[in-house]
Amino acid sequence: MSLTTKQDVDPVAGLDRPSRSVELPSPPRGDVYQQWSNDQEVGWQRWSERLSWGATALIGLLPALVALDFGGVLAWTQHVTALVVSLCCAIALLAIWLGNSKTWAAKLPRRSYAVCGLISSFALLGFVQTIPLDADWVHVLSPAGHAVQMNWAAEAMAAGSEHLQQPEPVIEAMGDSSRITASIAPVAGQHVTACLMVLALLALTVPLLLAKRERFVFAWLGLALGGATIACIGLLRMLVPEMGFFSFLQGGEGAPFGTFLNRNNAALGMLLGLACSAGILRWQTLKIRAEWASEEVDLPRTFEVSDLSYLLNPVTLIAVGGCLASLLGLLFCGSRAGILCGVISVVVFTLLCKGTFLRRYWKTVAVSIFVTSFVLITQPRVNQAETPTESIWQQRWESLTNDDRYLHWPDGFRAAMHYFPFGSGLGSYGYAYLPFQRSSPWRWCVHADNLWLEVLCEAGLVGALGIACLFGLLLFSAIRLSRSSYLFDQGMSVTAVILIPIMAISQALDFGLLVPSNALAFTIILSALVGRAFLAGLIETMDRNTEQRGRAFGASQATIDRAKGGWDWGQRTSSRVKTVPLGIACAALLLTLPALLQLGRDSRAMTETRLLRQQLAAGDYSLDWLVERERGLSELAANHPHPELLTELVALQFQLGRFQELESMDFAQRPDVQRRQLLFATRPVNRRLCWRISQEHLRETVSDANRSLVMLRAPDPYSQAAESYRRALRSNQQLLRYRPLSVDARRWMVALEFAHQSPGHTTLALWQSARLHCNSPETLFHIGLTAARHSDSLVATSCWSRVSMLKPSMIRRVEEEAKRHRISLTDTDSQPLKQAKRPASSPTAAANGLL
Repeated sequence: MSLTTKQDVDPVAGLDRPSRSVELPSPPRGDVYQQWSNDQEVGWQRWSERLSWGATALIGLLPALVALDFGGVLAWTQHVTALVVSLCCAIALLAIWLGNSKTWAAKLPRRSYAVCGLISSFALLGFVQTIPLDADWVHVLSPAGHAVQMNWAAEAMAAGSEHLQQPEPVIEAMGDSSRITASIAPVAGQHVTACLMVLALLALTVPLLLAKRERFVFAWLGLALGGATIACIGLLRMLVPEMGFFSFLQGGEGAPFGTFLNRNNAALGMLLGLACSAGILRWQTLKIRAEWASEEVDLPRTFEVSDLSYLLNPVTLIAVGGCLASLLGLLFCGSRAGILCGVISVVVFTLLCKGTFLRRYWKTVAVSIFVTSFVLITQPRVNQAETPTESIWQQRWESLTNDDRYLHWPDGFRAAMHYFPFGSGLGSYGYAYLPFQRSSPWRWCVHADNLWLEVLCEAGLVGALGIACLFGLLLFSAIRLSRSSYLFDQGMSVTAVILIPIMAISQALDFGLLVPSNALAFTIILSALVGRAFLAGLIETMDRNTEQRGRAFGASQATIDRAKGGWDWGQRTSSRVKTVPLGIACAALLLTLPALLQLGRDSRAMTETRLLRQQLAAGDYSLDWLVERERGLSELAANHPHPELLTELVALQFQLGRFQELESMDFAQRPDVQRRQLLFATRPVNRRLCWRISQEHLRETVSDANRSLVMLRAPDPYSQAAESYRRALRSNQQLLRYRPLSVDARRWMVALEFAHQSPGHTTLALWQSARLHCNSPETLFHIGLTAARHSDSLVATSCWSRVSMLKPSMIRRVEEEAKRHRISLTDTDSQPLKQAKRPASSPTAAANGLL
């Protein structure tokens, strides 16, 4: 039985149906042209519907497809995704143009594109952060960003510039006339900006396509299936560990689940699918209650077997399956934040369906939530059969209180305040916090494990306002949809309500929204909810006006109810109605073209970088291959200087110079013993020491443990090897320009000491590296070892003293290396890296501190 009351009729669904939206008068008999014109318009409307459904199918299934490729973290996946989103937008534009003026897609209020405006504001910020500005402006907008560019990187980039042919100055003037970027990672900022422009285009397209209820439901079911797919693959890999499909390499940070490298990122994908499933289920339950009400059944009533007909429909079955799969995935994935948000989602859904239950038993509900969440999120990591109960609960408590992210957040907040109000630049957090480390753990925190803190650090004031607007839009959508008189809107309000605690809690403990598949899903959900909320407001306004006019003319209530939702939009011309959405969407599509080009260049650069890294690690290459590879990658780096590509290019150019230098020594004609000596001497770690041995004033600086190395002078300035080393040094300077706090660049600055021939800059690079890794014992140990090899006792003892304090288990290794290189550990302060004392011969005081 179908209900015919207003609450069950969605005017948007009916208004978009061609048979109802195209109301053409019947042509007079014999008027062949009029009949042909009517048939043509109906045909165009059908094509508009088909194109809209095709674009909706692509958008609804896109997050799930991207999630299958490791969440879309690879650059080529992001490029292909951007192309698909652009295609969807083009199809939507064509569908609107072919459709008539009565469709709701052509009548959406401009405020329906609020999500597009929010994302565009972040994209605009990222663009401004990556363009050169006057240094004085940068000093005001981002004090720490100015210090990174002018102090940390400037002197390091000047290393050996006098030895370069046709030097390319990175900062041409160090005074008020210098122009620098506010972002400390401009290339990463350009990539993030391009991704945001694609998401803004998606947020513009979604309200246009999902204005019709049927397409809205289809997209929601696709998102629910996406979350269920992540859960099913993760559970399958847990049940079948030897499964080769979607397998990951051993090692690395985080614990993978499903198709994601990190289980917390996977948890957000499942939570988004769970929210969509909950919205569909709430809509279906409201429809069942409306059916019961139409049958004049007293509520509440018991569920009967005949009521199964209400549930056995594809929409309900998919929603129920998505809910169950997502909940199982959250339970077994191991993400504590995901489990907590899953429990909250179930409780919120239950309370929204049973409003009186909360008012009666709110104390019981609160205690149940706390106990269930605590038990689930503190899963022990030991064998419970062999461990006493007290130890299990102790481990559960320690797992909550001794998390490394709690130690890192103060450093992240400190960095955010120093970069305020303009931020350090989008995509730069992994380097932005390094100069401000005090309590961070030993590992490198590429992300803050707190999205809101990361946004505050990278985007500053705009980021804080953006976070407030994000939750404001969610709250507005929940309130507006819940007050709608249409059942579908009330059901979708549940999705908005559930998303508020999900996003607030999960992203305060993770960064899952930065994963492309999750970003796509959340953008679709938020833009659809906001568009539907404003559309619901427009529908309510028109209903109110219809009722007022009906009462003014004395019409009966039944006549007024039948008139609601059937307004005549034909009073306005079709061209005027379509101008606003078409104009905005066309402009957005044109603005996305530079983003597509940027993502394409990044994709090629990252592909070449990974391929080159594998080839160099294999070690099976010849001189001719090095020459050809270096020529091609140098051209690519000249057109698109990606930092990752530059890092591998420096290694490639060093190896090329090494091969050319060995060839000039008649390497092939030498005995095996000498060839082994030369191969060992020309390694990146030893080449600079061999050069120091060849210099009279530096020979004594090489420690006794390295005196057995072969004496090698710097290559002839006009030789091919010297030119290759100079190109490596130039590429390293370029790397410092686009990534001022790069540790790899400073490592190569030390290795290329024989090329820039400036020992002072080697000391500077070591001091800066030690400061950037002041909480990493293993890295500090190797930095101290590098300094000890050329008898820099101050740097060596400073690093090793810090290592002994951070990790006492390494004291024995430190003492052995100190004895081997004849370094006394009592010649310096025990905590020198907090307030570094620079040597008198230092070329700059940049490493004394950032500000």
